[in-house]
Formats: sequence, structure tokens, C-alpha cells
Amino acid sequence: MLVHSEKDARHKGNYKFGSNHVEAKDHNGNVVGTIFDSIPPYLVKNEIQELIDWYNWTVDIKTKHPLIIIANFIFEYLAIHSFQDRNGRTSRLLTNLLLLKHSYLFLMNTLLKQIKLIITWHLIKLKLHGRQNQKILPLG
Repeated sequence: MLVHSEKDARHKGNYKFGSNHVEAKDHNGNVVGTIFDSIPPYLVKNEIQELIDWYNWTVDIKTKHPLIIIANFIFEYLAIHSFQDRNGRTSRLLTNLLLLKHSYLFLMNTLLKQIKLIITWHLIKLKLHGRQNQKILPLG
């Protein structure tokens, strides 16, 4: 994800090397408080491995719904805060990967917006031609 980012060159491909607590900021970007302190860097590798082992075990025993497993995994992943930066982005990628792994489909927000615009355009076109009551068949 950081392959083309020069500003992230010092830490790309590695777990965090310093503390990276999650801070709350005001509308001007000033820090107003700490939301939580993540685990220290020396524990990250072990914590991530334990999280992956837990995920695999939980999926194998099939006693929890996949959405509960995914939500818990992402919650724990974000609590570990394993990278110096971009933890939120990697969590969203992981969420989509895990949803796909469990046969849940997803659409990116930009794609959803484009679909809504196309549908709205067609509805306006139908209305302009006096055919607003025409049935629109679902895609697929």
C-alpha cells in the first residue's frame, strides 16, 4: 500500500518502532486528548500472531457467526495498532478481505455513488418522458 509513498519510506514494510497512541483532535488539528494507548512496539509481532491464530481457530470451530468473528478481529487489530501509520486503511482492507473470504460481497463507496447517479439519471429521464410509473427491472 505504501510502495509509491516517499514520506512513508522510513517505516513501510515494518511493524511500528515507536509508540503511536490514538489521539483526538479538534477542527484545527490540535490534539485535545488521547483516545487510547496501543501496545508497545516490542509486543506487536506476538500480538498479531496470536490474533491470526485466534481467527483461524475460531473460524475452524464454527461456533460464531463470521460477522462477529470479523468485527472482533478488526477491533483487536485496531487496538494493537501494529503500524506506525495507516492502521485505519489496512483495517478497511482487512475487513473487505475477510468479508470476501466468508462470501460477503462489498462495493466501494465511490462505486455505490456512481450506481446511484446512474439510477437517478435514468429515473429523471423516465419522468421527463412521462413514463415515471414504468417498472425498472433489477440488474443481473
